[in-house]
Formats: sequence, structure tokens, C-alpha cells
Amino acid sequence: MIWSSSPAWAWGSDVIPDKKTGDKLYASEIDELADSARLVQGLNIGGMNGSVSPAGISLRLPSSTKIIREAAVSALALNLGETDLPAYGVCGITGHGPAGDDAHSTRIFTVRTPVAAEDTNWFGITAEPIPAQGAGRIYLAGVCLARVLNPDSQWYLEVADGQSYLAGAASGSAQKLWEDTVDLGGGVHLALVRFPGAGAAQTQMFKVVSVEVDYIVCHAWDGETEGQEAVLVALPYLLRMTPFDGQTRDGITYDYDSEITRTATKDADTEDQVIVPSYIAGDVIFAATGIIGGTDATGPNSEVLDRQDLNVDGRAWAKVAE
Repeated sequence: MIWSSSPAWAWGSDVIPDKKTGDKLYASEIDELADSARLVQGLNIGGMNGSVSPAGISLRLPSSTKIIREAAVSALALNLGETDLPAYGVCGITGHGPAGDDAHSTRIFTVRTPVAAEDTNWFGITAEPIPAQGAGRIYLAGVCLARVLNPDSQWYLEVADGQSYLAGAASGSAQKLWEDTVDLGGGVHLALVRFPGAGAAQTQMFKVVSVEVDYIVCHAWDGETEGQEAVLVALPYLLRMTPFDGQTRDGITYDYDSEITRTATKDADTEDQVIVPSYIAGDVIFAATGIIGGTDATGPNSEVLDRQDLNVDGRAWAKVAE
């Protein structure tokens, strides 16, 4: 293992004291930390909007914000639960609010563990153990150590409902960069992971398996290894069947013969159309998740799809050659 269980660089010697000890939490530092973390995450606190690229982090964050090896942003968090949080454990971020009755102790993140399914787009990773009803630092974005359960050696990780680790997945909110072999118990290991700011969009490569009514069945692809789990990716809006089958748009009526063929009719003129270039099994596409407003597309069980093909290859409907 490369790191000790409590590396000095993870939080330094100036850790903000535990809230349970009664030591004072300085409001100015809390505010700076919270603002900095939100700034990087592209969220909105106190009128700040917009995300920050990694190259801009060191230029815009206050001096009190800790950047771990210039890779991860940390902030102060209060564990309101009854369960102690282990170092490098995954915690759901439940919000931000006053650290106590003191009106000057304004913004501090509140967290919980185990995480819930809805924490997928808003979670942190503890930089140190945080006792129940205590305070400590959590990572909110970047590259850091995390507890993972990844028996299939997946390169992507996702929040595991009811757990305090990230679980291996065909695609997910975090990416594994390296994984230790030491078993921490129950198959959980430490891994170096990259995860985005809360609610941030992600772009990922996939390989096409097949095309369905409004979506593409895909496998995750990292440039070397193809995943085996089916991932549903919404088609670009204008390439979907459901919104247009039997409908008239701009004076043209569309009747679909299949997911990839249709007939366009305007007055007495008709035209057979197909998607060009076609989706072929094995094609690589780029899909985004974390889309504000969602994809407005559903899968075979009426589940809402959270990924959509970015159509970087410029696919469009075209007349069939005669």
C-alpha cells in the first residue's frame, strides 16, 4: 500500500477541532470553506454561480481552502447522524446551514451515512474520521482516497444505497484511478478515485450494442476495456421515435416503420428516411449525464433515462438513396 492509514498530507496539522470538544468554530473560515467548495461544484450559495475549471481552482479559492496535492477540494462538515463516519467513507450531503445557535456560524455542510440512492449527485468523501454529532473535513470534488467495494474491478464507481463505500459499476459518478489490494473487511478496499462536483455533468464513452425506440443499449468503454452491463443512453431528441411517430412537424407528417426508418409525407410527396450515419454495433459514442432538466426519455420499464448521446458524429435523418 502506498499510503499509511492516516497520511499527514490528507488534512495537515491544522484540522478544525471536533465540534463535540466545545472548541470554537470560526465563522469566517466556515464561510470561506463552504463558498469555495460550492464554487468548485458549480452550485449556488450567497449569489455565486458557475463552475470552475481545475486550472482555475488555485487562482480563485481563498487561502483557507485545503487542496489536497492540488487534486481535491475539502470543506468542513457536521455529522448530524448517530453513526461515526470512517476516514475515506462516502457520506450523503444533506444540505448547509448554521453550525449552531450562534448567528455568526453560518454556512457548514451537513452529512449523513449510510448514503441513500438519492445522494448520487450530491455526496462527499470523508478526509478523516468524523464522530456522530462531530465536525470534520470532507472532500467534495477532485481526486482522493475512498472506500470501494469493487469485486469485478470496474473502472467506474457509484454510490451504494445504504452503504458507506462506492460500488463498482458499468458507469457512475466516480472513476477509479488505482485500487489497493488490502481488504479492509467485507471485500472493501481503498482506491484513488476521481469524482466531480455535486450535480456536475459527466461525459463518458460507450460502445453501441443496439438501437431501440428512444434509446441506445450500450456498454461502457474506457478506450481499452468494454463493460458487460447494459447501459441505456437516450437518443438525441430529433432521432427518437416516440415524439414524432404519426405527428406533423412543420407541415411534414412522420410515420415510423422501425426505430431507424420512417416515411415523411408533405402534401402528395413522400420520402423514405433513415438515420445517417447509422448506429452500428461497436460504434463509440459520447454520452452525458447530470443533465439539468433530464433527458425526457424513458426506458422499456418507463424508467427515466439519465444519459443522452451527445451526437458528436452529427447523425441525422436523410432520404434513402434511390
